[in-house]
Amino acid sequence: MGMKNLLCIEDFPSKLKFSASMYLEFEGDHVAASKGYEDITLFLIEQRVDVSISDKFGNTPLLEAIKNGHDQVASLLVKAGAAPTIDDAGSFLCMIVARRDFEFLKRVLSNGINPNAKNYDCRTPLHIAASEGLYSVAELLLEAGASVLSKDRWGNTALDDALIGGNKNLIKLLKVARTSQLSGLSDCSQEIRDEMRQKKCTVFPFHPWDPKEERREGVVLWVPKSIQELINAAREQLKCPSGNTILSEDGGKILDINMVTNDQKIYLVSEV
Repeated sequence: MGMKNLLCIEDFPSKLKFSASMYLEFEGDHVAASKGYEDITLFLIEQRVDVSISDKFGNTPLLEAIKNGHDQVASLLVKAGAAPTIDDAGSFLCMIVARRDFEFLKRVLSNGINPNAKNYDCRTPLHIAASEGLYSVAELLLEAGASVLSKDRWGNTALDDALIGGNKNLIKLLKVARTSQLSGLSDCSQEIRDEMRQKKCTVFPFHPWDPKEERREGVVLWVPKSIQELINAAREQLKCPSGNTILSEDGGKILDINMVTNDQKIYLVSEV
């Protein structure tokens, strides 16, 4: 029988004669972390083992401890220099948020994972929380340092997603956070701050209810500071001098520029 089969994790304290390196060969660090064995974890740390070693699945001892809710073991590993390095951390966090696993998310964030990690669509966990209307999760992410200013591959922020969802409390939370985060950019130029805030929209030169044969090509414009500026820019680009009103896809008149969300489709029409 091989030595690997003879070595049992529960018997480890009586087998301290085995070297730390030999024990690591049997994945002792990962097992100790996943099972919550504080004494074994502490012994391995004292033997200067690599606390950030990954198994064949890419899991580290710290991640094993966090997954299984062993906070004391996780704390020992963090103090020893372990960091929550995760392959594709953005997708990992977004999945946790989508599953609404609040407690797991809290443990991961408390152990230092970057709350602004992005998935393949450049979406952050805060984007997912905002699009799903998860107020408590968004609040937790913001407390951990999540950025409201981060944009996904389509140029949308978490606030843009929340505005689509319509959760008023969540929208208010994200707007307050955006104001606070923008004010913290005092060392940046006004031009940079404006660029981070800037949204774009697509303006079409027809009524949203017009039949398909009467529709024409639109134009993508940056959203300016006022509705009149938007109307003027759309008139010029679309060559529609008589256009004087901006409508939403539902045919509603847009009176405030702040009602225009990023990448929204809007319509320039003539209203007598």
